Amino acid sequence: MPQPVHCHPRAFHLFAGYLPSIDSSEGLLRAAAAISLHELDGVDPEQVGRRLGEFAGRIRARLRSNHVQAVLAHLHEVLFAEEGFAGNVDDYFNPYNSYLPAVLETRLGIPITLSLIYKVVGEQLGLRIEGVNAPGHFMARLRIDDGIMLVD
Repeated sequence: MPQPVHCHPRAFHLFAGYLPSIDSSEGLLRAAAAISLHELDGVDPEQVGRRLGEFAGRIRARLRSNHVQAVLAHLHEVLFAEEGFAGNVDDYFNPYNSYLPAVLETRLGIPITLSLIYKVVGEQLGLRIEGVNAPGHFMARLRIDDGIMLVD
């Protein structure tokens, strides 16, 4: 295996270990968390996944219906209204906006990290969510009924 030149070896090797599963949301989440080891000490990608699972569990406990609109309402209520996840408009280029554990702590991130959190939590609730790389921006796309909904 090649050795890293410009990043922390543990971050590199953990990220490389997750590459075979990068097509799954869990693999993508763990690979993204592994990247944060380049700057943050003591990151446990499994713990990041458990934290997002706690959000999903909290939402699931509130659901009285599995209808997509009900799931979306509770998902948005928990992630945006209660937890306060939002874009870091005051310090957008801060590298910590790209590290999932830091985003989970501060609730501030950039579109790609926020979309990943939204995707992982939403998929644990049965939603079909994809990332959308728009020119100069990143969003989440939900396939609902016969249509598409974009979340920015």
